[in-house]
Amino acid sequence: MTVYDTRLAGGRVFLHGSGLTDVDVLIKDGLVAGLVSRDAEAHAGEVVRLDGKLVLPGAIDPHVHLGKDIRIPRDPDDARLETASAAAGGITSMLVYLMSGDPYEGIVPGAQAVMEQDSYVDFGFHICVGTDDHVHDIPAYMRDFGISSFKFFMNFKGEEGAYLGLPGNDDGYMYDVLGMAADSGAMINPHPENIELVWKLKNRPIDESRGPLSMWNQSRPSFVEAEAVQRVAYMAQITGASVYA
Repeated sequence: MTVYDTRLAGGRVFLHGSGLTDVDVLIKDGLVAGLVSRDAEAHAGEVVRLDGKLVLPGAIDPHVHLGKDIRIPRDPDDARLETASAAAGGITSMLVYLMSGDPYEGIVPGAQAVMEQDSYVDFGFHICVGTDDHVHDIPAYMRDFGISSFKFFMNFKGEEGAYLGLPGNDDGYMYDVLGMAADSGAMINPHPENIELVWKLKNRPIDESRGPLSMWNQSRPSFVEAEAVQRVAYMAQITGASVYA
């Protein structure tokens, strides 16, 4: 006879294709091991009475920045605090961006060690590419670390990316990134923003009475992003790259 660790009893469980369903959830070794009717016999070390509360699948947050400088998780607090908040909000998996101008073979192992030791949720990584060496090493990052998702910032021209340690790039760099992604089977996640339009619009009169968030939005209206999305989508079509924008 199987003895389960936990039985979630009396809840309304969301099932794909069926919606909210009156069943109990059986858990063993940290995994869902069964779904049974409420009157089914199943032995569990702990029974949690939910009294009609909703039981939902864990959500995935695919866009997370950790670390006190938002670049890389480096110490226990970087993982513990954010992932505890995620778990409390129903997030059970997150994909964390790693951002550096240095080679990532010296960065990923440390970030992974921090997350494995101190994260309360499952995790994976995206890598932000910003140098020619990064582009060249995309196949190695995929092979050695199992990372297949890469980000680049279309707005990092001139010194725009210096605060994250990333150099400036241009549309030629985007072409190289997309080409390598197409050859390697990687997914590219661009930050689409026409920074030249932003530079122009920041010099316009802005209504400061509406607060800093409104001021930011006025300097970056939706067409600044829309134009960049169209540009990267067209170049993805040309190169055959897979892009999520």
